[in-house]
Amino acid sequence: MSTKSSTKRVFLITITLVILALFIAVIVLAVRKRGCDNKGNDVHAPIVSVQNRHYILDNFKKDDGINIRWLPNVNSRTQIDTAISIGKENSNMSKYNMIEVIIQTASGNDPVIGGTDGIKLLDTLKLLSVADTGIKINVKNNIEAKAVLSTLRNVVLDKPVLISIPILSPSTSFDLDRFKKDMSALQVKDNYIGINLAISKSFCDLYGIEYGTSEYISDLLKNLDFPATKVTVEIETDTIQSSWKGMKLILDTNPRVKLIISSSSLRVNGTTFDLLMVRNDADKDKLLYNIDEAMSQDFVEVSSTAGSPLLYFNITPRDASSILWSHNTDTWHLLNTATQGDVMMIEGDIMLLGQDTGNKTNIPIMAHDVGDYNNITFEQWIDEIIKVDKGMKLDLKTIDAVKPALQIVSMKSSRIKGPVWANADILKGPGGIDPRIPGNAFLEAIQEFPNVVLSLGWTTKNKGDDNNLNYTMEMVQEMYNIVKDLQQPITFPVRAEQLIDSLDSFEWLLGKSRGYTLTVWTAKHDKVTKPDMDFARRKLEASRVYFDLPRELRPTFV
Repeated sequence: MSTKSSTKRVFLITITLVILALFIAVIVLAVRKRGCDNKGNDVHAPIVSVQNRHYILDNFKKDDGINIRWLPNVNSRTQIDTAISIGKENSNMSKYNMIEVIIQTASGNDPVIGGTDGIKLLDTLKLLSVADTGIKINVKNNIEAKAVLSTLRNVVLDKPVLISIPILSPSTSFDLDRFKKDMSALQVKDNYIGINLAISKSFCDLYGIEYGTSEYISDLLKNLDFPATKVTVEIETDTIQSSWKGMKLILDTNPRVKLIISSSSLRVNGTTFDLLMVRNDADKDKLLYNIDEAMSQDFVEVSSTAGSPLLYFNITPRDASSILWSHNTDTWHLLNTATQGDVMMIEGDIMLLGQDTGNKTNIPIMAHDVGDYNNITFEQWIDEIIKVDKGMKLDLKTIDAVKPALQIVSMKSSRIKGPVWANADILKGPGGIDPRIPGNAFLEAIQEFPNVVLSLGWTTKNKGDDNNLNYTMEMVQEMYNIVKDLQQPITFPVRAEQLIDSLDSFEWLLGKSRGYTLTVWTAKHDKVTKPDMDFARRKLEASRVYFDLPRELRPTFV
């Protein structure tokens, strides 16, 4: 080969590599730009695996089940017309994505929807065929299911049709194999049909959702021979609190299957915080909420301020050590640094102006100790955080400051998008002094704005040379006795240097509720090592331990 040819080849290869490098650089810059605003702040673009997303979410181009609007228990033509027309006639209201109907009779393969109007399912489907609305059809037996399948052959739909069949019902026997044969024999096109396995409330009340039930449903799903992204499992809201551990196991074992939580009377049978406990403990695309309109509005509100930072900041996989913190953010300089940087949760200390003096006011200010004056009020502080949609942790230093601060939060709640944590040390902990804030008084004052994550801790002191200083089981049990009947999500602040020697106690506490988490913090001169924090992260469930620590002490993501 001539030198000239060789030189030419090298030149062409070099040019090709340069062009390829420039192309990659452009892609990287574009991705970074999508994830940041003009100040370089993370704008929390959602991370969604379309491959695993349920077809209802995919059809309506949503990444969060809370954004699917349902109209449950439809039994009249008026309700159907409302569901179809509401988004068209009133642009200020979002339309219903899904309606739910119950088959009342199915004689002659002509199913009729329950209610006084005697509406035929076929007529309902024809109305929906020209609307951007899907339907969930509840059947009680194989006769009704076959009639529904026959009806579906006579209409063309491009929106989800979810056939809900009963399982684990003491009063109803449904033959899943027969249903599959009927579907095959009738040659029903299944490109828009989904299957919902509705677990009866009576079964949950009698037996709960335990490991054996989870195994049974997992086997059922494997034998269903249906696309997993078109399968849901359904449970009633008033059983979710007691059944969630088992349901979570079902979802974890079958990651492409989603859960529908249903109720039209949640105010009587459950609470928004029952739903929130589940939402905070799962990926947001794993859950759908078939709940009434009033409840849905309340749930959306509480899911903002009392929601999990893992959901709000789209942390995938669910690792709480990925949340970045700003601690003792009590000055303008520290606040500006936190709001403009990559910090996600901003913590600040709150007292009243003139605290413990004859000139005490009712104005909350940012101050860690009595006498601190940083020329920034709490209202100014919260306004700056609202502008950048970050989360906030309110470290309330005196009982006097709780109500005035929460009144400000309540007043601005419609503008708050991220999590709000309300923190107070309410018990005496390892080497600690008597708490300045009585627990009962704090929990009573929280009612000023209860839609928060409660951060309830212990007073502590630096470990120093006392290697025996730790959170005892008695201390942790005392805290549990105070919080066990609370509905809000709760995080327990734990001093980092005393965590390792207290792991057994906190594992016990976390086992009491899936709504509990830990937040690990430290103070100057504490003896904390990164290997200890790495160990704690490996020992405890990654989604349930936050690390409010300097970067050099934060555990390594594995």
